[in-house]
Amino acid sequence: MSDPPLDESLRYLRLTSDEKIKLQSQPFDAKKQCWVPDAKECFVEGNIESTKGEEVTVVKDKGEKVVVKKDDIQQMNPPKFEMYDDMANLTYLNDASVLHNLRTRYKNWLIYTYSGLFCVVINPFKRLPIYTMPVVMMYRGKKPNEVPPHLYAVSDNAYANMLRDRENQSMLITGESGAGKTENTKKVIQYFALVAAASEKPATGDDTGKFIRIHFGSAGKIAGCDIEVYLLEKSRVIFQQPLERNYHIFYQLCSTGAADRYHSKLTIDGVDDAEEWKLTDEAFDILGFTQDEKLNLFKCTAAIMHFGNTTWKQRPREEQAEADGTEDCDKVAHLLMIDGADLIKGLLKPRIKVGTEYVNKGQNKDQVVNSIGALSKSIYSRMFNWLVERVNVTLDVKAKRQYFIGVLDIAGFEIFEPMGILSILEEECIVPKASDKTFVEKLYTNHLGKHPQFGKPKPSKDKGGKGGGGKSKKGGSMQTISATHREQLNKLMTTLKQTHPHFVRCIIPNEIKTGGVLDSHLVLHQLQCNGVLEGIRICRLGLPNRMIYQEFKQRYSILAPNAIPKGFVDAKKASTDILKEIALNEEQYRLGTTKVFFKAGVLGSLEDMRDTALSVIISKLQSQARGYVMRKEYKKMLEQRTALQVVQRNIKKYLAFRNWGWWILFTKIKPLLSVARQEEELKKMEEEFGALKENLAKEEKLRKEMEDNNAKLVKEKNDLYAQLESERSQTSGVEEKLTRLVTQKADLEQQVKDLEERFHDEEQAGQEINNKRKKLEHDIDGLKKDIDDLRLNLQKSENECKTRENRINILQDEIAQQDESLAKLTREKKRLEEQNTKTTEQLQAEEDKVNHLNKLKTKLEQTLDELEDSLEREKKGRADLDKSKRKLETDLKATQSNLEEIERVKRELEENVKRKDQEIGQMGGKLEDEQGQASGLQKKIKELQGRIQEMEEEIETERQSKLKTEKQRADLAREIDEMNDRLEEAGGATSSQVEMNKKREGELAKLRRDLEEANLQHEATAAQLRKKHQDAVNEMGEQSKKTARNAQ
Repeated sequence: MSDPPLDESLRYLRLTSDEKIKLQSQPFDAKKQCWVPDAKECFVEGNIESTKGEEVTVVKDKGEKVVVKKDDIQQMNPPKFEMYDDMANLTYLNDASVLHNLRTRYKNWLIYTYSGLFCVVINPFKRLPIYTMPVVMMYRGKKPNEVPPHLYAVSDNAYANMLRDRENQSMLITGESGAGKTENTKKVIQYFALVAAASEKPATGDDTGKFIRIHFGSAGKIAGCDIEVYLLEKSRVIFQQPLERNYHIFYQLCSTGAADRYHSKLTIDGVDDAEEWKLTDEAFDILGFTQDEKLNLFKCTAAIMHFGNTTWKQRPREEQAEADGTEDCDKVAHLLMIDGADLIKGLLKPRIKVGTEYVNKGQNKDQVVNSIGALSKSIYSRMFNWLVERVNVTLDVKAKRQYFIGVLDIAGFEIFEPMGILSILEEECIVPKASDKTFVEKLYTNHLGKHPQFGKPKPSKDKGGKGGGGKSKKGGSMQTISATHREQLNKLMTTLKQTHPHFVRCIIPNEIKTGGVLDSHLVLHQLQCNGVLEGIRICRLGLPNRMIYQEFKQRYSILAPNAIPKGFVDAKKASTDILKEIALNEEQYRLGTTKVFFKAGVLGSLEDMRDTALSVIISKLQSQARGYVMRKEYKKMLEQRTALQVVQRNIKKYLAFRNWGWWILFTKIKPLLSVARQEEELKKMEEEFGALKENLAKEEKLRKEMEDNNAKLVKEKNDLYAQLESERSQTSGVEEKLTRLVTQKADLEQQVKDLEERFHDEEQAGQEINNKRKKLEHDIDGLKKDIDDLRLNLQKSENECKTRENRINILQDEIAQQDESLAKLTREKKRLEEQNTKTTEQLQAEEDKVNHLNKLKTKLEQTLDELEDSLEREKKGRADLDKSKRKLETDLKATQSNLEEIERVKRELEENVKRKDQEIGQMGGKLEDEQGQASGLQKKIKELQGRIQEMEEEIETERQSKLKTEKQRADLAREIDEMNDRLEEAGGATSSQVEMNKKREGELAKLRRDLEEANLQHEATAAQLRKKHQDAVNEMGEQSKKTARNAQ
């Protein structure tokens, strides 16, 4: 279908000239007309009737008379600012004026409005013909002030800034759910010609924060796209607010089903789920999804829906649920390709780890339903994240990327002071023994009565509510949902701070999702929350109104006509003189380079002054015009009177004269006289005579010229005769010359012909050269542009070089440190070399000893027989030593087993402590009304926590002892190895070596005794810890029984 004509689109973008004139010509009294608070419409138009002190009597537009405080009414802008494109330029930047401007524009289907740096868009809840290709071309390359407000103008401005400033851009599209964020995001992407990425949306839903980066090359061509997702609203999978839907994909899968099977309102006006389902499937094909990928995606989605259809019931007199039919569970299992019985068993009796063992935990009906909800949300979340990653793979075209424009589609956030809701929730998730009650109490303490959006709910009439004690693990390794969201937002803010932002604020006009209906309270609330009114208030404190000097001079020179001399005057100087002449306070304006800036309301005052001056001038002009007209009319009347008198006089004389006899005779004789005819003929002849005289003078002049020409021609004839005679004598030579000339003529004609051909060729060559020159000029322009780009890149490179120089300086400092470390190592190496030298000297001494021993060898051979007996004894001692070593290793293993047993006991103690914490939390939930007893219990709990801390310290002491024992074991093993080496080197042992062996055996026995003492100490410590733990458990049990008796 072809796009509608541009004129039809312009109807929804700007007012016609006639409509503007009609609006601006409305009667207006700045001193009486104002905005009055109204319960239904927030503000309505009113006229001030009287003022008494601080109270004002105002008549509303419908005739109702009310008395309000003077501070409650707000000033109204002149008709000139009616339905203004940019609200920051309004004379009076108050809430009523902003709301009225948006309301009147929305009534005329002008959904886009500027507000300073913001572009405000109100959801029309219908498709308008303002996103067609002619509209795109109209906004392409235009400045925002040259075209009507539109999302395309903001997009084109971001694109131009990216190319001009060589800086990444971002477009922040925020608003409440249903305000049209996603639709506007699609239009932005459509403007950047990324249709494939825009088609992915129907599979995701409308309540997900998305940051879409559109990458561009250095020449401004699209080089790819990627998507990041923030704050997926997983809870919507299992819970929706009234009048809200689940994610679109669920309804699209069911769009072909029977309508009588629907249990609630599943459709949205203007949205055809069946058609959207076709577009979703087509989008998957465009993005390159395989049939298996699509089928698996749809299977997971269908499994979530079937999870919602499962029913469960509670067994009577048991804390155990059971399935009320297995049909839906079997469908889920089939779709997820798992066993149905295992699925039901996992839901009813999940397998959990207790200590070192796994046990099956029974669940009641509510716990099963909660498990199904958690499982459904987890499946949808992981499926959605996979979908985004898969789309990013397709959209990554591997082209060279230089810059990007990021489009952020995310809901706005209400900003509390530090220690907001998420911060308090994060703290409560980490603090031990925190509960829902402590969380709510902290919320009330920090925010109750301090923020208009936070209040305490009224007590429920149903007294059957159960108090539950929340708990959290003591370990800090668990990452909460708020922490995940905070990390995502911090990452997003880091990215956004590196870009130039462009803001789009989406407004939902009503809760019934109907076009053309605007709920003033809802819109005003959104304007306050999303920063539009806050931005306008900042503008009010600054200089929001601006006007170029030429326009200011032209418009307001009427206020100071004597300040501007005649002739050409610089616009800035003229504007300065005008402002001085009207004695405007310098605090109310500032002079810029090309514009003059005013504070809010100053332009309105200038407009009033101009209207007053115009009224005076127009009054004077009207009086002068009336005087001139009356004087002209009076003069005309005088002339008519005089003419009338002359006519009357002549008629009277004629009436009196016409009956006179002589006059009758004169009228009859005059035609008969010939004198009159002769006079006419004489006059005619005189005219003919004058004409003939003029002709005669012309003929005389012509004759004289002809005579002169004749004489000249006769002279030329005589000269020619004389020349002819002389030429006849030279005829023979001339004929020869003529022949020669004819030949030369033929040659010259041939040369001329050749030259003409050559000229033609040269002309064609010249044309080609001109074409080449134009092409070269075009290439030169391109090269100049490339040179400019290279200069910018060179500047960037210089900046990078400076950065790298700084990095080099840092590296040089590190190198200096490394050099210092190297010097230390060199000194250490020198010390080691000296030590090595000493060792070498010792080795030389040992070699000398060896030589001496060799000398003694002959002597030792003599005593060989005696030493053989000693050698046998030494071997026997070595075997005994090996036996002792093995026994020692066995003892070490036993010690290690004892330490593992201690660790297991410690884990059991920790599990017991956790269980006791759970029991304490439950007792705290049941005894929340008994504050006195609870405080005593809390004190006992703290004492027990102190004892547990002491146990942990003692366990840490035992762990240190274990490490020390292991170290002693390692030292002992090393000494045994050294002894073995020495035994092997000994070969033939002497009597001195036998003494050394005995000494080593003594040391080994001492180490064995130390190890046995350490084992005994470990066992005593473990027994003491068991006794302390048993005492603590008994004491806690007695306290629990006592508390239970008190509760009864």
